[in-house]
Amino acid sequence: MSSMYSTEPQTRGRVTLTTTHGDVDCELWATECPHACRSFLELATSGYYDGLPFHRIVAGSLVQTGRRPGSDTEAHLLRSHVPPRDEVVSRIRFARRGMLAMARHTRAHASPDEGDNLPYGQFFVTLDSCPWLDGRHVIFGTVGQASPTIFNLLRVGNAEVVEGTDKAVDPAPAVTGVKVLECPFGDILPTLDAPWREKEGADG
Repeated sequence: MSSMYSTEPQTRGRVTLTTTHGDVDCELWATECPHACRSFLELATSGYYDGLPFHRIVAGSLVQTGRRPGSDTEAHLLRSHVPPRDEVVSRIRFARRGMLAMARHTRAHASPDEGDNLPYGQFFVTLDSCPWLDGRHVIFGTVGQASPTIFNLLRVGNAEVVEGTDKAVDPAPAVTGVKVLECPFGDILPTLDAPWREKEGADG
């Protein structure tokens, strides 16, 4: 076993990201990052990530998803799903591919002019080691190291982007759903009145 794996804490909680490029099996650090994991699972069980594109693809570094526009959605996230800024664990680092992290900066590295443009609900997954991100983002999970689904993640990272940007060419790879296989919390329930669910009901 690689030394970087042996120093990481035991995971607790499992989910599968279903994507247009295949499933990606993930494990969570719910003991070390309970607030980040709880926020992610509450959004996942409420269908927040369903159908959202990987709107940011940085070749060889990371792919990011979770941006859902709409003032009602933004207000809901600000009220109920503000991820913590300080669940940074020294034993969990951006030392390899497959690390799941909150897109929101940690408090120590937050820009003073972030204002209302904070990426609530958004997370990214690394495609390689990214040591310059250590301490800047809360890492709350990892793609299962024994799972071949890491290669589906790499396929997402190989998607074509608009020249000179990190925006994927349409149709962008997307998350089609999140399956919670092992929930580390006993009280996670879907938010039935979430604004994105109301919109889906109206469209149906």
